Amino acid sequence: MLLDSRYTIIPSIVFSLVYDNGTRKTITVKTKDKVKCVYKKNGEKFSITGIVNKIGCNFNSSLGAVGTTAYMQIDGSCECRGRVEYIQPSQVLNLEILETTNMLLNAVCSVDPENQRITLIRHNEAGVFQYSLDGITWKAATGAQGMSAYECAVKLGFEGSEEEWLESLEVKCYTPIDITVECDVGGYSAGDVIPAGTYIIDIINHILSPGTPSIVNNVYLGVSDDVPVDLTGLTPHEVNLDDLLANGIGYRFTAHNQYLVYAYKKSIGELTSIKDMNGFENLPSWLCKTYTTGDDEYYIYYTDESKTICCFPLTFRY
Repeated sequence: MLLDSRYTIIPSIVFSLVYDNGTRKTITVKTKDKVKCVYKKNGEKFSITGIVNKIGCNFNSSLGAVGTTAYMQIDGSCECRGRVEYIQPSQVLNLEILETTNMLLNAVCSVDPENQRITLIRHNEAGVFQYSLDGITWKAATGAQGMSAYECAVKLGFEGSEEEWLESLEVKCYTPIDITVECDVGGYSAGDVIPAGTYIIDIINHILSPGTPSIVNNVYLGVSDDVPVDLTGLTPHEVNLDDLLANGIGYRFTAHNQYLVYAYKKSIGELTSIKDMNGFENLPSWLCKTYTTGDDEYYIYYTDESKTICCFPLTFRY
């Protein structure tokens, strides 16, 4: 009993037949092959011996759905004194090749629009794709073997074996460490420690921040994995209070499904604006809470949902 039947049009038909006794058969049928085919039709079993005159597809549409049905036209009317049948691959129960041709007659036609050249492409009985410009002389449609990735690397200057090259492609993971600042630079002073895991953009922002002014206040900027409850994980920035009130403060956020956070001492006052680089107002989409530590009270502003952004600039004004 047949368990499974599959086929592929290439433009011949390759059948893969699986039977309940474990037998598997893979059969390639081409036009002009002489075959013996056992098939089912309207619930009955039939057999025909003849020449495969045509392999094709019917395009069907029903209730707005479009599909295709492959078929073989087997002609047994002359040599085999039979009839002509159109058999779909799904109807085939068994198939035997009695005689086979040495070439495919139903080659695919390809047209090069640039020079108007027509190329014929076929798949021969050995499983090789071939092409022809005249339909008489056929050549294998295979290109020259190119260089491997390792050979390209050597040509570009890599020195070492292929194993060493493969090892160089492996991603090496390093344990984050604290960094000690060796000299005064931007907002950092010699001896300051940058905690392990600090984002590069936060370090750059801190370096670009002004040095210690005469009147300073700490503000805190950064991102949080959850809704912030304190200043944990935020980067402190020393700012001139007069400049802060007059010009606000700008910051570029990078977040990976995190909340954007800005915190400062409550005595400075509430924010009046949070604008992006296009001048759009973002304050309505930020929430605010208070946080007390010791004698200091802080406003903590944060986005109403987590964000995923890279180097996104915002300006906070009072």
